[in-house]
Amino acid sequence: MASVLKVDNIGKTSGKTQDTMSGLAKLWANVDMYTSAVINDSFNASSIVDVAEGAHSITATNNFSNAFYSLVGISGQTGDGSSDYRTNMTVDDLNTTKTTSVFGLRVFAAGINSLEDTNENNSIVMGDLA
Repeated sequence: MASVLKVDNIGKTSGKTQDTMSGLAKLWANVDMYTSAVINDSFNASSIVDVAEGAHSITATNNFSNAFYSLVGISGQTGDGSSDYRTNMTVDDLNTTKTTSVFGLRVFAAGINSLEDTNENNSIVMGDLA
C-alpha cells in the first residue's frame, strides 16, 4: 500500500515555495505596448523594454537556471481597439537574445501583414529558477 502525504501548506527554509514546485508558472506578465511599454500586472517580471514596433522584451526578477525554459504568449486587440486584426505573438530574438533573465516577444498583425503594438499582451514562462 502506497503512502499519501497530505498538507495544507508547503514551503522551504529560504526563497519562495514557487522555486521548488515543478509545473507552476515561474513568470507571467500582462503588458500594454500600445501607448507605452507598461507592465499592468505580473509575477517575477521586473521590467519591459520597447525594442521596436511590435516587439518588446521582458526581464525576469529571478533568473532561470538555463535559457531552455518554455515560453507561451498571446496577444489581444491591436492599437486602440478599433481594428479587429488577428495577432500572433512569437518568441523572438529581435535585438534581444533569449537568456536566463531576458526574453523577447513580437506581435504580428496578420490582418495588416506587419508588426503591431497591441494593448493586451500576455506571456507565461515555465522552467526552473536558478
